[in-house]
Amino acid sequence: MLEEQKIPNSLLYIALVTIENIMGKNGLNALLNLSSMTKFRDNIPPNDSEQVYPATDFSSLVKGLIDVVGMKGARAIISNAGRKGFRNIVEKSPELFGLVGMELEKMDTDRERISALLNAITYETNQIFGEGHQTFEEIDGVFIISIHRCSWCHNIKDAEVPICYGEVGFDDEAVFWATKKRYKVIETACRAMGDAACVFEIREIYDDA
Repeated sequence: MLEEQKIPNSLLYIALVTIENIMGKNGLNALLNLSSMTKFRDNIPPNDSEQVYPATDFSSLVKGLIDVVGMKGARAIISNAGRKGFRNIVEKSPELFGLVGMELEKMDTDRERISALLNAITYETNQIFGEGHQTFEEIDGVFIISIHRCSWCHNIKDAEVPICYGEVGFDDEAVFWATKKRYKVIETACRAMGDAACVFEIREIYDDA
């Protein structure tokens, strides 16, 4: 169950620091009050891979942010946190998602690079959150990530559009890191809308680096 899962401190650290940089300390504290997350007031977790806090803390933060700034504002903040989250992993904890020794530059095509990276991330994610948490496949040239127990949108109901902006930002930055090109990342299904899994498709190049 998601309630029993714990997430790396670095994910909460990036989210909280990003929110504070955009909304200010008072804005962050107001959000923490609304989200019943006052334990993080003046107590942001360290930027490390230790798993201390439950994934429900993270999803409560996301839900509170949507309530405070609306869907559009939350999308900008959360997707930015997702991108920063991947960059933070590359710089601070590349072993967390199996990025050490991948030697992507030795592969011949971007397709190989993306497939190798997303397979590694999926494997390591399942090590953290439990087998079956995430799956990855390629169908007709489209890379598809499915998250079956998603912490981005847990406990959020009746959303009219997909809302896992952090995962979109994370995947976007991951693929850019692997290829130095921008691909289109789209969430096509979301548990917050009643779907069985949150599904993300990575499609054709739409911009060069």
